[in-house]
Amino acid sequence: MRYVIIISIWAVLTGTSSGQGPQASPSSEGSYEGQNVAAVDLTADPKLSVESLRPLVQQKPDEPYSSSKVQSTIASLKATGRFTNVEVEVKPDAAGVHVTFTLEPALYFGVFDFPGASKSFSYTRLLQVIDIPNQTPYNRDLVSKAADNLVNFFISSGYFQADVQPELWFEEAHLLANVVFHINLEKRAKIGNVEIHGPQAQEADRLLHATRSLRATAKGASLKHGKSYTPKRIDSAIALMKQDLANGHHLASKVRLDRSSYHQDTNQADVIIEARPGPIVKVRVLGAKLSWLPYLRGRQMRKLIPIFSEGTVDPDLVEEGRRNLIDFFQSKGYFRVKVTANFQDLDSNVDLVYEVNRGSRYRVDTVVFQGNQHIEQDELVQQVAVERHRLLLSRGKFSDKLLHQSVEGITAFYKNRGYEDVKVDTDVVDRESRIYVTFRVNEGPQTLVDNLRLEGNSRISGEELAPKTGFLLRPGQPFSAKSLADDRNYILAIYLDRGFLNSQFDSQITRVPGDPHRVDVAYKITENQQVHVDEVLLLGNKHTRPSLMRKLATIPPEAPLSERELLTEESRLLDVGVFDWASVEPRRPITDQDNEDVLVKVHEAGNREIAYGFGLEVARRGGNLPAGTIALPGLPPVTSGAPNYTAAEKTFVSPRGSIGFTRYNLRGLAETASISALIARLDQRALATYAQPHFRGSGWSSLYSASFERTTENPTFEARLAEASWQLEKRLTKTKREGSSSGIVSVTLTSPIY
Repeated sequence: MRYVIIISIWAVLTGTSSGQGPQASPSSEGSYEGQNVAAVDLTADPKLSVESLRPLVQQKPDEPYSSSKVQSTIASLKATGRFTNVEVEVKPDAAGVHVTFTLEPALYFGVFDFPGASKSFSYTRLLQVIDIPNQTPYNRDLVSKAADNLVNFFISSGYFQADVQPELWFEEAHLLANVVFHINLEKRAKIGNVEIHGPQAQEADRLLHATRSLRATAKGASLKHGKSYTPKRIDSAIALMKQDLANGHHLASKVRLDRSSYHQDTNQADVIIEARPGPIVKVRVLGAKLSWLPYLRGRQMRKLIPIFSEGTVDPDLVEEGRRNLIDFFQSKGYFRVKVTANFQDLDSNVDLVYEVNRGSRYRVDTVVFQGNQHIEQDELVQQVAVERHRLLLSRGKFSDKLLHQSVEGITAFYKNRGYEDVKVDTDVVDRESRIYVTFRVNEGPQTLVDNLRLEGNSRISGEELAPKTGFLLRPGQPFSAKSLADDRNYILAIYLDRGFLNSQFDSQITRVPGDPHRVDVAYKITENQQVHVDEVLLLGNKHTRPSLMRKLATIPPEAPLSERELLTEESRLLDVGVFDWASVEPRRPITDQDNEDVLVKVHEAGNREIAYGFGLEVARRGGNLPAGTIALPGLPPVTSGAPNYTAAEKTFVSPRGSIGFTRYNLRGLAETASISALIARLDQRALATYAQPHFRGSGWSSLYSASFERTTENPTFEARLAEASWQLEKRLTKTKREGSSSGIVSVTLTSPIY
């Protein structure tokens, strides 16, 4: 009976497992091993073209089924970065087996929105915090990490109760994942108690007092109880402490924010700052003055000696300061200056003394060249940093540093002219307080281009690739690495402008046999595929009409995906004044695809602005007029009939104020309306304007304006002026390039009302 029960249980288990049906598991795949493959299909979203992926499929029809080839195909398809998952389905067929690879496309991030935080932080700053660049494949873990980054950023900014809840919105038609981060900042915390750890109690109290002084308040570094907790305030306070320690000769001090302890019941954050004053560092320059004024003397010392800026003391920085002092005094004419550094590092004190022996003061009398047979001296002088004296009060410019820069400049200039073996030596003679500088040039032979050929440019001819004046490297011209790099950049720019975004450039330099200073140059171009625009998708516009964005983003579908056009459209979107951020890029990185969607992503700036100002006006009105006449604006003098008529002089003291309101992006067409007013005792003005960048959808821009003014600044009369105008304007040239002139045609109609 025991054996019967065991056999029955085994039969039930084996029957259950055999009834699961065929699946693309490793065991089921192994059961098809060696069978003939009747067909191999690739299935994906209808929007995706799979024909370019056929070469990656290693399992071919009419061949034996191979599990290793199927797995290799899956790995190759995933390696393209276009798919997050690849599933395999194997079905028996009359002619063999049917293999289907189902491709799950990779979604890419679209636009991000931050409702609740856009008023306190700029959109670009929030994008930096989430750290998700364009063309990034969607990943839920990245969204969670971005939300954590936002929370940490808000806490560091004083919003300790901030809450971030991401919401995903998938646009499957275009394979995009848009993310909305719903943010509740709550109230910004106030500063509570401030503690300074590290120094002795007396030093800590002194630093704490420095952060509560009038100077700290003026610099925005006050850490008084109840002040708003902001990173800028904390950083300013730390900088103030460092400056205070530096004034006490603690040049290697370390001050940083240790932590902040938040109390939710009071909405206050206690600030704990760690300060390490370090040793007392005394730096002295003996034997010479850096400046006659004490303030400038200390400022020049901090500029030349790097331990002031680095905040640490080590032998390398001491030596760098010595070289800087030598260069400084040499530039002042003390060519034979000597500087020695005496550095003593004790436990609590560091004594650094620079002893300067300036010697006699020289002036640069001559700067000459020898050996320059093919390049004129006037051209070489422009490459030299050393300068001879020109005026009576000028001693010229000379130092070891400037001399080295001059040698490098002359050498680079010669190599750009094809003199690959050029050598430049210097000869400096000082005699009778004068310096004579000689640059001895050994030019060597000039390397010339014997022949230039282009290879691989099957889609763009050589005439289209070359500038109007021809390539810099061409037969008979000097050969240089710089000219080759300039030609390379020009060729690649042409290809990028034509949509060959994966084009590559390589060069081959071959010495002519028997003449090592003549070379054959080959420009080898790998064009790869030309990418065209599939669709232009508009993202992020909430109030702006799509018609306006299409007018600004002018790349049509099926056009070559030009990198220059992408950058131009991005600038055009920002220039309209409606968006504070714009990006025009392909949806995903360009690999092997022939077409790609272009995402035009924008973030609309605030559409309202209020400007106001108040002040006090003191105006004096009055004066004598010609006897018997009254002068009116725009009219000839009028006889008053009162020969002894005079105007009473009077001084008016009154408040003066102005206010203006501007509304941007009206009707979603980037139109702007504004109204402003100025009110004073003697003058009152009002102005209203309405601007249209595209008048009735055309290329003309229009401006309507109306103004009214009442003034009593003239003591003889009260003037009331009203005026209305309408202006049409159109730029004649479509683009404004460097070195080209642009014209504007304008029509203005102005009419005074009264």
